[in-house]
Amino acid sequence: MLTKYTETELRGEIQREIQSLHDSRQTVHPLWITHKICRSHVEGLKVDGEKTDGPEPIDVAFWRHCGYTQTRKLATDCINKLEPAIDDAADREPFLPGFKFLRPQYVVERDGVAVEVPTGQMTVDELLEKAELYDRNSTTLAEHARELRRYAAMRANGATA
Repeated sequence: MLTKYTETELRGEIQREIQSLHDSRQTVHPLWITHKICRSHVEGLKVDGEKTDGPEPIDVAFWRHCGYTQTRKLATDCINKLEPAIDDAADREPFLPGFKFLRPQYVVERDGVAVEVPTGQMTVDELLEKAELYDRNSTTLAEHARELRRYAAMRANGATA
């Protein structure tokens, strides 16, 4: 009988790893999560239940590559989804006294990889880059809102575009 293991189970493993890293206030890096999860499933790569002394069979290499690639893709996806698009500070407890919007962690790019870093472990440059990003986004969002209102007004007046 085959055991079912789907993307849902893999995402669950990734989410548990992310939560564990959050709980210990550590950086959430997709490569680290991928290695940890893949190492926990090495039994499935054994040939006939045993490791061989010779070269690794191509089928084992195939499954190792595919498993690693998919796990890394989903780990990156899960990390990127940790960064909310819009801040809703009203629904959260303040992270630090005196800061209404500051979050416990942020997704930043380090060495070309999106990682989630506890705020206290971010560099001053990373904090300022995140602030600049939010400044740019706020300008763009305000412009977008004006365009939506203008288009709604056009539609209300019978104009079509």
